[in-house]
Amino acid sequence: MNVANIYRSKDDGKSWEKSDFLKRYGVNKHIHLIKYSHILNRVMLADGDNLKKLWMSSSEKDFDFDKEWELVNRFHIQMGGFTSMTEIDNSIVFGTDYLGGSNFLLFTNDGKKYQKKVIPDPYRRSPVMSLINRADTDEEIWAILHNPISSKTRCLLMCSLDGGETFQRVIEYDGTCFEIQLNSSSLKPNKIVSFALTDKVNAKALSFDIVKRIG
Repeated sequence: MNVANIYRSKDDGKSWEKSDFLKRYGVNKHIHLIKYSHILNRVMLADGDNLKKLWMSSSEKDFDFDKEWELVNRFHIQMGGFTSMTEIDNSIVFGTDYLGGSNFLLFTNDGKKYQKKVIPDPYRRSPVMSLINRADTDEEIWAILHNPISSKTRCLLMCSLDGGETFQRVIEYDGTCFEIQLNSSSLKPNKIVSFALTDKVNAKALSFDIVKRIG
């Protein structure tokens, strides 16, 4: 079923505008990511279509969200699409969702030219489902690499203290039995990294806060 609609509210959710511009451009599935970039002053939108396209909004504050979108790429060959995004220093960081293939972190400062870094083994076949950065740091990234399908594919809560150059394992787990979610919906990064650990087998969940810097 095609659910590639986007919605916007200008009154704190009391009323909503709807746009189906993605359907008009032939997107036949759904949306993976929609998030505002402070660096570009644009909204970034990634669809979950077969071609996995990325779109940028107009830089106008009150842009026409039914029309003013710029297509950044035609397709992502062997990289999947984008499911997560955060910003560090002067870079936007995206995580990919190529389930069963190699996943990447991609870095850009203009939304058009990208540098990619492959997720290391044995985790590279787990999509990057969440990305956040800790407040008051320019280079600390937290990520969830999650694959709920195969116990042979390892999942990971990881962090990078140097902007994605190197990674530290925090919790490795089996995605068929457990799930970890980073808890952050704030427009401003928090100094505390919060995550929820769910035991899917026993239907139990716990929440944790990481207060101090790792390493």
